[in-house]
Amino acid sequence: MTNPLTDSAHAHHAEGRTNSASDQRHSLQSCPYPTWIYGFITILLYASVWSLVRLPESVEAARSLKIAEHYLGDGQLRNAAQSFKKTLSIDPTSAKARIGMALSLLSIDSEQVDDQAVDYLKDLALSASDRTKLRSAAPIKYHLYFSTRDDS
Repeated sequence: MTNPLTDSAHAHHAEGRTNSASDQRHSLQSCPYPTWIYGFITILLYASVWSLVRLPESVEAARSLKIAEHYLGDGQLRNAAQSFKKTLSIDPTSAKARIGMALSLLSIDSEQVDDQAVDYLKDLALSASDRTKLRSAAPIKYHLYFSTRDDS
């Protein structure tokens, strides 16, 4: 047998819980995060995706640079120049590759490539050790380009 008073009380009580939980969910959803949080998360996601997309190129450039430096160390100047050129085709801003390319071209001892070698060094801030290496490989007419402050 059903009691209308008890059933009604249980119904109101159950409705109250449902509305209360629904209200809580609604209040959490309607409390937005500050706009800068969304912007920051968007920038992080973009940077993460960008780095994952660029990863294979970066790995290939690093591998090519290592091979080029090995060739340069072994005195295989033309192979070094080819590997540095490959590295620069992947990452034209690589200072190590630009300096290595110039060093290998200057070491080949050909006037034809000497001017190209100097072009690779444009707009680079060279360390004292880089200047010393380049000066030792360069013909005398380029020594002024690679002089250090101590040489003056």
